[in-house]
Amino acid sequence: MSFIDKINRRAASWAHRHRPKVAVEDDDLVLTQPGERITLRISDLSSAVLSFRDIYSAYAVVLTLGFDDKRHVEIFQDDPCWFDLMAALDRSSRIAVPSREWQLRFLAAGAGAPPLDLLALHQSP
Repeated sequence: MSFIDKINRRAASWAHRHRPKVAVEDDDLVLTQPGERITLRISDLSSAVLSFRDIYSAYAVVLTLGFDDKRHVEIFQDDPCWFDLMAALDRSSRIAVPSREWQLRFLAAGAGAPPLDLLALHQSP
């Protein structure tokens, strides 16, 4: 492993440690930091954009969720709550296409794919 790769790994690790912990409880997204707990209802979702993000030496898949209260939360595909969030989004019916379909479509397009507005998707006949 090169010196630059080691620096990138440490920087990524530091960045993840200082983000709020994200969990899914029922149909809520719960953010926790020391001394603070914020609950965001998936039913209050106002935007959902899936994108590739160039993070140090690799690309990451990031889902940016916007809520009616103007808060925005970024969830990375490697976050422990990713699959629970996908299940909650599917249950909510806020996104017309099941998560397994839009994830495959997005990943198949590759790292150069433009951001995907999930709330604008329509179910194929």
